[in-house]
Amino acid sequence: IKDLATVIQNDAGGIGLFRSEFIYLEKDRYPTEEEQFSIYKTAVETMAGKRVIIRTLDIGGDKEIPYMGLEKDENPFLGYRAIRLCLDRKEDIYKPQLRALLRASAYGNIRIMIPLVTCIDELREAKALIEEIKAELDEKNIAYKKDIQVGIMVETAAASLLPHLTAPESGCVQDFNRYYNYGLIPSLNRNVFRHPVQEQLCNSAFIRKTNGRGKVL
Repeated sequence: IKDLATVIQNDAGGIGLFRSEFIYLEKDRYPTEEEQFSIYKTAVETMAGKRVIIRTLDIGGDKEIPYMGLEKDENPFLGYRAIRLCLDRKEDIYKPQLRALLRASAYGNIRIMIPLVTCIDELREAKALIEEIKAELDEKNIAYKKDIQVGIMVETAAASLLPHLTAPESGCVQDFNRYYNYGLIPSLNRNVFRHPVQEQLCNSAFIRKTNGRGKVL
């Protein structure tokens, strides 16, 4: 939110990646649904119809929140974090965030990005939860964008190999490069290294499986 003025001053075409975890990192307790709704609503209203891609909570790896009390993970960057954590914590973490996002979508052009997906079941479960929340909002006559788009950030090798997973264009290749290289070479303190296998994976994920369109699920 603090950067919105700079975004407007530079005449940006939208927000390619809104990192929602900072809402959690800046507090010493879980943010409420209303607090999150207010932040998302401010962002989309400020962008005045321009696209705002909001990534759902991605905690783990280099981002830890003490009040969550998460156990130490042997594979903190690719293990129990992001979508896997959220699907395990639907009631106290994921549903409040998704409700806030859906409600805010009535005020602007929000798209929801699911991070660190490794299999189609994770995406389907997240989308099913979104549909469940939509039904709840309908019962209460609460407005939201009916055709809100939901996609993923392709940042794991597993996701790149699944033909049913596509992603919004914003940020996906960069993160995929980073995580692929993380398992390939000991240090990235140099120019990005591109391996022929990586080229094949990227082509598989972004060209053949989407027919060159990069369609958002």
